[in-house]
Amino acid sequence: PRQFSDDLHYGNERKDAQGGGASAARGFQMRSLKKGDKRETPKTLYYLGAAAGLAIGLSAWGSYRLARTVRSAASAQTSRPKDVVGTGLWAKRYYDGGFEDTMTRREAALILGCRESATKDIIQKKYRTLMKNNHPDLGGSRYIGVKINEAKELLSKTARDGES
Repeated sequence: PRQFSDDLHYGNERKDAQGGGASAARGFQMRSLKKGDKRETPKTLYYLGAAAGLAIGLSAWGSYRLARTVRSAASAQTSRPKDVVGTGLWAKRYYDGGFEDTMTRREAALILGCRESATKDIIQKKYRTLMKNNHPDLGGSRYIGVKINEAKELLSKTARDGES
């Protein structure tokens, strides 16, 4: 049984080489490899392993982000009608249509940029922001100013008081 003779030292050979001793006769022991030995693992193997682990981790993270984006875009498209202002997969979509003849609560909410069930505080805050930017005396359109006023009045009639 000397098939691993270059890696192993058997007790009898060690005993003879060292000149005796009880501890040398305990069987075989592995010889430790030194830095210059041919059996040392190349460092490139460690780098390849680290690179493969990093590649697997990045591809898993990328797949997760892609699935999350697609899932959120799909739920956004199915939950809202197509003409409602919202965010798409890559960019913000804007309201495509013009104004209706008689304003509805839905159109008023789209104009002010709030929900139909918004409180009076939120409606007032949105109204003031829009009128600062679109007031007729400051270069804005009279028609747009009238529509903003009409939207505020329509939503304020049935809005509840409170903050939220």
